Amino acid sequence: MQLLPYLLTTGLIGQAMAVSMSSRFTVSSTCSTSKVDDMLTETIDMVDTAIKGIDALLNAGVKLNPKIASAAMKSLTKAATTAWGVTEPSWWSYSLSAADTAQLKAAQANYQKLYSALNSGTGMTASDNTLFCDDSTLKWTTKAIDIFPDGGTMTTEQYFKAQGYTDTSVVKGLWKDPDHKRGKNFNFIIDEYNGGQMCGTKSAEAITYWQTGNMFMCPNAFNSANYKTSLKSMRSSTAQVEWNDVRSLPGTFLHEMMHFLDLKPHVVDQRVTGDAGGQVAAYGLIAVWILGGKAGEEIVDRSKALTNADSYNVFATMAYLQSAEFIG
Repeated sequence: MQLLPYLLTTGLIGQAMAVSMSSRFTVSSTCSTSKVDDMLTETIDMVDTAIKGIDALLNAGVKLNPKIASAAMKSLTKAATTAWGVTEPSWWSYSLSAADTAQLKAAQANYQKLYSALNSGTGMTASDNTLFCDDSTLKWTTKAIDIFPDGGTMTTEQYFKAQGYTDTSVVKGLWKDPDHKRGKNFNFIIDEYNGGQMCGTKSAEAITYWQTGNMFMCPNAFNSANYKTSLKSMRSSTAQVEWNDVRSLPGTFLHEMMHFLDLKPHVVDQRVTGDAGGQVAAYGLIAVWILGGKAGEEIVDRSKALTNADSYNVFATMAYLQSAEFIG
């Protein structure tokens, strides 16, 4: 028997090559291995679907015309107009403009980099990256020596000032990660919440420090009352859904990974004008739609959509749930 064809036919190769989070990150001891592995697997599937969805749009030609477009094509088109500001198709003969094509290709290129990082480990060295699922192992310190062997009697603020940093207000204290080192120093996290817990009640559900290779997926991100653990069971659903119905753990991890990748320009959380008139982070379907110019209704700098983390989450989620009808 030829072993390789047998493995390919039975699917055993896919099982043998299942990706584990520990091959991409050093996973903190408080994380559930099965939960973070399942999160990674579904995120890879979502990214792959997004890449293929953009391929379908780029190759659709006049099939984008809403008079002849299939239900799947209409769904992908809505995802593209929402996330990337692609112009709404018209009833007459239609094909993507050069600008829309460039926008989709740029988004796809970043998805491809994300897919390579997650699926193949490109640029991901587990010993340089740490994934936390809570902050229980961290220790607060203002003493440089607790983290840096050459810290002497300096405070953390004095230590950073001695290294040439001009704004040291953010390092009046540091969260020490006593379980992991980066070279000779202990891994550390710069204070984000004025000495408050990284995963406290006022904290974000997830936060990424890409320059130091640290990511937090806090307990609230794993709380199914806040985020769906998985979207797989919804993939064939034709029901109407609002964004809050489909916020997911894999989508949140996808969002954070867009921050984590060393992309140029770097992917951040862009801001839009909210209902109250102030600036808010472009999170969720409506804010992402506004950022992209409301599907061509407004003239905006659409490159901001390409550097907004949740735009990638929104498109991937809508592509993943192509049968659903998104209503806000």
